[in-house]
Amino acid sequence: MAIFGVDVGEKRVGVAKVDPETKVVVPVGVFLVNDISDTTSVVDLLKTPDEDTLVVVGMPMNQRGELTEQSRRVQEFVQKLRGMLPETVKIVFFGESGTTKLAIERLRERGFDDVKIREARASGAVDVEAACIILEGWVEENL
Repeated sequence: MAIFGVDVGEKRVGVAKVDPETKVVVPVGVFLVNDISDTTSVVDLLKTPDEDTLVVVGMPMNQRGELTEQSRRVQEFVQKLRGMLPETVKIVFFGESGTTKLAIERLRERGFDDVKIREARASGAVDVEAACIILEGWVEENL
């Protein structure tokens, strides 16, 4: 089974993948989304041939555990995504809060200075790292 993690933002969608045997999460890529309903590139990636696929989508929550405006954008994105994917692709939500901040902290730990952090934001590296964090959390609880 292919297992992907997805971090949906207003401008970009970060994607990560896990090896179910080793439980190692690896970055896959980032997709620019001019409109949250433009899911074509992500759909192409998630259509894995001849196998079931699970997509773990980060669901933003505020500090009280409530849905946010971004949560509604994620729900809209996933609704469109579901209509474009085969039935073998299962989509689940995983509550997340502060993954962007944690992603930046991880990049700083790897030696990224302020300039490299700005570049990482612009290139989508922060979004991909956030997708990794979401998927790692799901893996920890479910595999």
